Amino acid sequence: MRHRSSPGPSRIGRAWLTVALLAVIAGCGPRHPLGSRDLGDITPGAEAYLVRALTILQEEALHADRLNAEALDAVADLARNADSPAETYPAIRHAVEALGDGHSAFVTADQVAAGRSASRAEQGPPVDGRSVGSVAVLRLGTAIYDDPERRSGLAEAIHGALAQLADDEPCGWVLDLRGNQGGDLWPMLAGTGPLVGEGEAGGIDVPGPSDMGWRYAGGKVSLRLRLAGILPLSAPQLTVESPVVLDGTPPVAVLTDSLTASSAEALVVAFRGRPRSASFGSPTYGVPTANQTVRLDDGALLIVTTGVFVDRTGRRYAGPIAPDVDAEGPAVLESAIRWVEAECDA
Repeated sequence: MRHRSSPGPSRIGRAWLTVALLAVIAGCGPRHPLGSRDLGDITPGAEAYLVRALTILQEEALHADRLNAEALDAVADLARNADSPAETYPAIRHAVEALGDGHSAFVTADQVAAGRSASRAEQGPPVDGRSVGSVAVLRLGTAIYDDPERRSGLAEAIHGALAQLADDEPCGWVLDLRGNQGGDLWPMLAGTGPLVGEGEAGGIDVPGPSDMGWRYAGGKVSLRLRLAGILPLSAPQLTVESPVVLDGTPPVAVLTDSLTASSAEALVVAFRGRPRSASFGSPTYGVPTANQTVRLDDGALLIVTTGVFVDRTGRRYAGPIAPDVDAEGPAVLESAIRWVEAECDA
């Protein structure tokens, strides 16, 4: 399920952001997200569940303004006389759809369990590499890991494949993200950090005077968080052991297609603005946005789009990311390798 592939802020980063937001709204007193709209004989438990979900959407969603009077009227109609939290699901789904960002989602506990089992069963090798002449080709596939040890293992696997290819002393690289529907940004960024380069490679633009940045340095990736009136904070995410150090700035060609999505699009953005980088293939899926995931009381997940990706130059991204060079089929890799070889000879 593509909506589970989200490279949003880490739990630490989200916690800081949540604390700051709560501090701002703490003095405002409770306000029902549906105002005085009639909910009929809805039970207290069902109403509390609905109120929590809607409050999260109204306070955190990138496009919270789209929950206008018409949308909230429809939400109230769908929730009227609900006897249990499950009977508010249609109302919550309508609110999520009204956001119109293409990345937010409401996933029931049963769907979470089924999706986790399916993704693990279908998940192929997350990384492989090969050399084509003097060019190293590193492919990253979709990999959704929700356990810290497996996340760290993925980062090491990616970095290990990169290190093995680096032993052949390639003149340049191809990073193949075709078919990569996302997962977790941090293992991908930590593993490919030597290619991305030291320093801040991009980030997330959220509404208001706050923003977040992704940083790679010496095998470590971290989230830089800046809130209005607060000094910048840095939250470490992952570290790879014995990081490879590449000479100079080798050319890197990034391959994309219509399945390249979410956190894979974040990695695409991380190479935008990097010297000696170009992308080949077809436009990405089109959700270059960060998500925050909140687990509700019954185990359901509310996945909320909170910001858009920005590259190292500050450019914001929305919708499919077009490649620098359009190509299809075998021509994608062939044209990328030719470009890398030309860069090596320049």
